[in-house]
Amino acid sequence: MGKPYDFKYQQYVRSIFYDFTKVADVSRLKEYDRYAARDIQQALTLIETLKQYRSDLHEHFREVADTSYHLELHFLRSKNWSTKKVTFFVTVYKVFDDSAFESTIEITNKFTGKERKQAQALVNELKKQYTGIKYVEDIEKKHWER
Repeated sequence: MGKPYDFKYQQYVRSIFYDFTKVADVSRLKEYDRYAARDIQQALTLIETLKQYRSDLHEHFREVADTSYHLELHFLRSKNWSTKKVTFFVTVYKVFDDSAFESTIEITNKFTGKERKQAQALVNELKKQYTGIKYVEDIEKKHWER
């Protein structure tokens, strides 16, 4: 059996509280009661669905916590094609060995082209802090910049 929830859609209960204080029609009052009973049932169903969602979320959290990972340090250069300004990015990623999980960003810093030495200093500091970290560098000018 599938999950009672779908990640693509929102679930909610919308209730309308009808002003019954001046209503004397018994059939209309019964109708209001039927609406309230239906809304209560939908709310209870939603509560059970949310409990299942939380349970699945906690199970997934345990899976992520138990999955091995490694860190990667990226030092990248980017040049905006319209402004011609250079930007350097220093980023540390947590890369999970199980490819089912997305990498997460642990540290990220952005530097202007004039701050390249500061960026390089941060890279050297992070290399010392995280010994054995995988290092990816792409700071050379691209072929279209020449």
